[in-house]
Amino acid sequence: VTYKSHTDNLNGDLLLRYNLLPGLSIKSNLGYNKIEISQISSTPSFAINPLYNANGYSQFGNQYITSYVFEPQINFKHKIANGNLDFLLGTTLQQTITDGTSQIVNNYSSDLLLESRSAGTVGYTSYKNIEYKYASIFSRINYNWQNKYIANINFRRDGSSKFGPNYQFGNFASYGF
Repeated sequence: VTYKSHTDNLNGDLLLRYNLLPGLSIKSNLGYNKIEISQISSTPSFAINPLYNANGYSQFGNQYITSYVFEPQINFKHKIANGNLDFLLGTTLQQTITDGTSQIVNNYSSDLLLESRSAGTVGYTSYKNIEYKYASIFSRINYNWQNKYIANINFRRDGSSKFGPNYQFGNFASYGF
């Protein structure tokens, strides 16, 4: 039995930041990832029990995964009385698309042809296409008074396509003193 796999991966990330005014800045993270995988698993006829009178067979697989992420944020910092106020508002948008095929090819006339799809008979083919989406909006307010006392409030609303129709979104909050 032989197994061969080849993977190509392209990964990119870009971070942009700009100060609009003193204490007010915006930034955005952009990400992209693409993975391509090709696989061949071959079983020659001599590796199969002769009672089955079988020729060799191969399994071919291809998978393509593409991911995108976009994360813009705005941040405001300001001195108030004897403390510092820090406010953050942002969002995350993400999508991953997975496409793949798998084929079993059998009835090869020779074990030398096991890496060729066209030299045998296609016995089974399966396809998959999965799309995942994620969205989030979040905020944070932080007040630091005289570098001694801190109060913060956090809130986020997340949504994911991995959960059922009535449970795709959830709210999450926290506070601390």
